[in-house]
Amino acid sequence: MAASLGGFGWTVMVGKITKPATIATALRRVMRRPALSGIIMAGCLGIVSLVGGFAVTPVQAQTGGLPSGAAPALAPYQVSGIDIDATAENAVKARDKALAQGQVDALQQLMQRLVAPTYYPNLPTPSASEVEQMVLGVSIRDEKSSAVRYLAKVDVSFMPQAVQELLTKANIPFVQGTERPMVVLPIWQASAESSKVLWEEPNPWRQAWSARSGGGLVSTAVPLGDLSDLSIIDVDRAEALDERALAAITERYAAEGALVVTAVASGMPGSMDPNSLPTLHIQVRQSALSGAAPQTLTVAPQVGETMDQLLQRAVEETAQAIDGDWKTQALSFAGPVTIQGMRAQFTSLDDWLVIRGGLDSVQAVREWSLVTLQRQQADVQVSYAGNEQDLVTALAGAGVVLSQGMDGWVLSRGVVTPRYEAPVEPNPAMPAVAPQGDAPAADSGAGSSQDDLPHAQGSIVVQ
Repeated sequence: MAASLGGFGWTVMVGKITKPATIATALRRVMRRPALSGIIMAGCLGIVSLVGGFAVTPVQAQTGGLPSGAAPALAPYQVSGIDIDATAENAVKARDKALAQGQVDALQQLMQRLVAPTYYPNLPTPSASEVEQMVLGVSIRDEKSSAVRYLAKVDVSFMPQAVQELLTKANIPFVQGTERPMVVLPIWQASAESSKVLWEEPNPWRQAWSARSGGGLVSTAVPLGDLSDLSIIDVDRAEALDERALAAITERYAAEGALVVTAVASGMPGSMDPNSLPTLHIQVRQSALSGAAPQTLTVAPQVGETMDQLLQRAVEETAQAIDGDWKTQALSFAGPVTIQGMRAQFTSLDDWLVIRGGLDSVQAVREWSLVTLQRQQADVQVSYAGNEQDLVTALAGAGVVLSQGMDGWVLSRGVVTPRYEAPVEPNPAMPAVAPQGDAPAADSGAGSSQDDLPHAQGSIVVQ
């Protein structure tokens, strides 16, 4: 759904230059040499960034060129925290046996992440040697061993193309994850009587999200919280789902969209122990223009858990809920892809931002690109799944009207009805800040008339 990347992510783009499988085989061998693995991975991800046309954003600058966590194209294919345990005649054979089984378990968990539950019984079961050929890298931690036993936790990364080919041969539809991260705005309320905080300290909820490193379908990134972020959005605007502020923070971090994730801590009923941990009541919301209903979940403390461990587990459970909702929407638009030229018409910057936001957020839109841009109109090329009526309905939920004009399909700003009660008005003292990014350009004079614009309206169906 990004304007800059292909619908099949980095593997398609790199495949036009070299052979991904050859690169990955070499990588897999080098990854077993810790001294070189970091350099090689950084270099290859740098190639991906250059080919895909990534820009360096504040999040990327903070983490050496990537958002916190895995690169968005690779994150769905990273499985973390697999427990391995094996016994053999000696420690070396026990380790090899445990790692082989761990990779098999990680692949099964990955495939369940990518496909609908109805396909779980039909998932392929390749051998351990076949799985090893699909592995991009393995990270091992918490190792324990004896003369005949080996235990550890492993994080396994798989080659996207290899996993996709495996599922395609099994005729199982799958999703591919977001191509860009979602900005997470973690709002914390320590108790029902406390004020909600976003950038202020203490905010242990934001710290827990910043520390997240696991993979998933929806890659996440937490803003830096610098002066620029503070000038764009505050806790009141985030709580109010202010359209302009959310669009600005999304543009600043070159993200897919923004998620407002609020956690409210409540004490344990009947407990007088000041050291008892609270129950966390979590709500995940997007802009009303996305048409998405909020997600809610409750995370209760477990015996022997610390506050940091509770927050970390709450982050992972929230991320899994976000992944599940995204997968459900993405699978609903599985099928052939149609490439269609369209014209966007608008009278203000806000109208253009709404149209762009709709194209970015709607799952039916696999990708879109800007062809030409004028003061009050733009020509775009849109790749979408499903039929035209599905696209019309999906865009309507995001506040965008798609209609048939005299010269073809026309995009314009509409009126969205949120599926939940509208939030409070934003803080009037906070000035609105327009995002840095593509904005409607002024006419440049002669030769730039809107009537002179090419308007590609042909459609192509890609099976």
